[in-house]
Amino acid sequence: VAMAPGSTLLAFTDGLIGHRGAAIDRGFERLAGAATDLGTTLEGVLSRLLTTVAEDAAGDDIAILAFRWVDAQSPDPVSISASGSRV
Repeated sequence: VAMAPGSTLLAFTDGLIGHRGAAIDRGFERLAGAATDLGTTLEGVLSRLLTTVAEDAAGDDIAILAFRWVDAQSPDPVSISASGSRV
């Protein structure tokens, strides 16, 4: 798969978008709204998703992986854990 530099791929568990008593479509809508402007850093991406999409996901586990394509002029890629610490 060819991706343009700066493209971001998100992989996540259902805990991010599934909330008790709410349709899963609502979770996808929240995710789509939050993902329209992901920002410049992967740390910012994860922070935004956790604060805007997962705000009421109490009681469910959440895992998010974010991959960003870089080019030769980009700084070295950094892995960020869900807690925001560098790996």
